[in-house]
Amino acid sequence: MLSIKLFGIQTPEYLAIRNELQHLLENGGYDFELEEVSDVQTMVDQDIESIPFVKINGTASLAYKEFDNTHLFIEAIHLTLLTFTKAYTMKKLLVPVDFSPASERALQYALHWAAHFGSSLEVVNVYMPPVDPQYGSIIGINDLEKIQSDKVKQLESLVEKWKGKIALPDNSLVSSKCLIGFPAEEIMRYAKDFDLIIIGATGEKSVLEKWMGSVSMAIAQKSNTPVLLVPENSEFKPIHQIAYAFSPDSDKSAFLTLAKHLSGSFGALIHLVHVLDKNHEEPPQSTRELLTEYFAHHEIQFDHVHADSVASGLERYLGNHPIDLLIMVAHKRPFWEKWFHPSVTKQMSFKPKIPILVYHNQEV
Repeated sequence: MLSIKLFGIQTPEYLAIRNELQHLLENGGYDFELEEVSDVQTMVDQDIESIPFVKINGTASLAYKEFDNTHLFIEAIHLTLLTFTKAYTMKKLLVPVDFSPASERALQYALHWAAHFGSSLEVVNVYMPPVDPQYGSIIGINDLEKIQSDKVKQLESLVEKWKGKIALPDNSLVSSKCLIGFPAEEIMRYAKDFDLIIIGATGEKSVLEKWMGSVSMAIAQKSNTPVLLVPENSEFKPIHQIAYAFSPDSDKSAFLTLAKHLSGSFGALIHLVHVLDKNHEEPPQSTRELLTEYFAHHEIQFDHVHADSVASGLERYLGNHPIDLLIMVAHKRPFWEKWFHPSVTKQMSFKPKIPILVYHNQEV
């Protein structure tokens, strides 16, 4: 648990910092205890020379006077908190399949990632029992058992087919399971103990239209587990360059940790891409400095794109750079309402040929 002390007296400035700090901690997935200290003698005893002042776990200290701006002060606290975040692990991967070409592509990716990270991999097929058209009810138990048996055999055959094509370590653990239920809901329920869901994206038109209303889209919007969306026609290749579509005021600490983990594991360059539209300004120099410090020993590159929308900016950026993986943070509000304005989605053809890694921010 993080122990955080906020020193100061209740001025408007202090209250603004306290409110933003509480918001950051509550929505950043932290296990924390926040203590407010206003006693002057206590501050003297702890060598607090100016207020507001923050101490984290008794070791990291940040003074507001060094920033003289509430937003920049909270940013500094945010990135300092990241240094106390546990390293991200990729021990358990989950890949849902429906036996479509897209889900086979996702299985191929999942096996490669399991081999790379030394992860266990579970392959699941979720299906709804068919309804007897004559009676309008679920078919009998004998028929259900036959369907379940057939599904299990089909799934095991698919897993063995792809295991035979990809070099896996001798100690690799790959298992399979068939589940009954509504696919999106059942996958999200089952995925709670996994580190990553790898799922295929399918459809008929643009990627946005493919995902809208689909199982993949529902999971990307709502899952608390990170989701790797694999386009149907994408080919697996090593990850050398990662584009991280970041927003300084909304990025979730755990996901920055994940981005850092992936960069280190693959030895990949991270492009920190910020799209400047009418709702987004260029991040201050302090943000660049703090991120540079956080990603120390990792190769990073800051890029900003001027565009009418985040969607069109990312589309152009991906078209001009050899990116192997795009990382995005979704939000509690409908995902595409945040990143893609409805009027834009009808006109654009945002069709990335690379996987997109989505983390669902808990912010409401």
